[in-house]
Amino acid sequence: MKNKIQMKQVISIIGMLIFMFISVLGMITESADVIELVTRLLLVSIVLLLMGYLFKAYYEEKFVSNHMYVMYWIFVFIGFTPSIFLVSLNVYVLPLLLTTALVSTRINSRLGIMTHFMLAFIFLMITSIPIEVYMMYVITGLFIAYAMPYVKQRSQMVYVAVSTAVLMMILVLMGHLMRFGVMEGFPIVSFLLAGGNGLVVIVLAEGSGPMWEALFRIDSQSTLSELTSVTQPLLKRLQVEAPGTYHHSMMVAILAEKAAMDIQGNHQLAKAGGMYHDIGKMVEKTYFSENQEEKNIHDDLAPDASAHYIIQHVENGLALAIEYKLPKTVQEIIQEHHGDSVVAYFYNRAVEHSDGFDIPLEPFQYKGPKPKTKESAIVMLADCVEAGIRGIKWTLNGQDELNVEIEKIVKTVMNKEQLEQSPLKCNELPIIVQSFAQVYKGIDHERVYYNRELMKP
Repeated sequence: MKNKIQMKQVISIIGMLIFMFISVLGMITESADVIELVTRLLLVSIVLLLMGYLFKAYYEEKFVSNHMYVMYWIFVFIGFTPSIFLVSLNVYVLPLLLTTALVSTRINSRLGIMTHFMLAFIFLMITSIPIEVYMMYVITGLFIAYAMPYVKQRSQMVYVAVSTAVLMMILVLMGHLMRFGVMEGFPIVSFLLAGGNGLVVIVLAEGSGPMWEALFRIDSQSTLSELTSVTQPLLKRLQVEAPGTYHHSMMVAILAEKAAMDIQGNHQLAKAGGMYHDIGKMVEKTYFSENQEEKNIHDDLAPDASAHYIIQHVENGLALAIEYKLPKTVQEIIQEHHGDSVVAYFYNRAVEHSDGFDIPLEPFQYKGPKPKTKESAIVMLADCVEAGIRGIKWTLNGQDELNVEIEKIVKTVMNKEQLEQSPLKCNELPIIVQSFAQVYKGIDHERVYYNRELMKP
């Protein structure tokens, strides 16, 4: 873990040094005055330090791997570097907004906004672009950072691309009128170039998505959205072969998605993790209570044998996930959703029949690892809550008792130290508890009785 943190720091330092070098090259092309160069370099350094602080304080948890750090800096350089050297040709064809679009869609929209503001400010200090052009890029970048994460279909991409082009052309027109007050001398070529720039940026950002996903092993929202379709072959298999597990998984997915949304996590990943977390139960489906119709197969098994079949569903699920080429992030949730917890029911049965002999924990313990992301931890909690509430839901008297039971289950998981490696914060756990409670409230609400018999006149 420590080496992983150090590698992230090394990548960030290298990225900043390369950025500084590119900035210096841009300054030299703008001015040869030493004092001016030093002053600009000092300002750029201050902004970079501020950016580094904000990044570490608010956005570091979005980067689940070193790959994402490398990808982030590549995105920065893709838009910033060409812009430095194209500014002398035409200020309306700068690919500065490509960085904003890529960061917003592939990593996080809020990080995209912060990166956009920082790069735009640094670019203004390095170059001498007119203020109206600068404002055009700032305003359009905000629109892109807001709109791009919502693009799920090709028709939506076309809408955003056209809207971006139109917005940039309108801002060119407004900038000209602000500066000169008349239409005379309106730069029609720049007007068209700005519109083309907007179109190209969106098309490149969205069209290159599969390449970034393959190179850096990341999952876009559109990929996860496709994965959660009930027409997916693996989910259809689960529904047919282990219907009890299927319905349990759908409920876990609903709980996990709601909780992830409420704490501003990756709700699509949490939903996908919930839907696939128990696919391994298909292999030995009759060993799990939700798929048993009459006889409980565990009545004829030794406790350690029962625990073996229960624990094995994690490895079986991982094997199926690899076979069906599920994303690495979903595979990790499958592997982590029980952590290294103990199958308490069968361990206790073993202790009851031990005649005083010590019973080792290992045969009754999942192999782990523990959840390492918020989404994985949320799926673990949702799984425990769904399993725990399912058996006692009808005995609970009202919403207050339900809330207490959910909170008790979450505290039990936390006390067993299953969440210690996840980035979940203590103040997020009560939010998750409330999210789960709201889901059950919506599902179990009372229906109003309507008399469906027609009254005789």
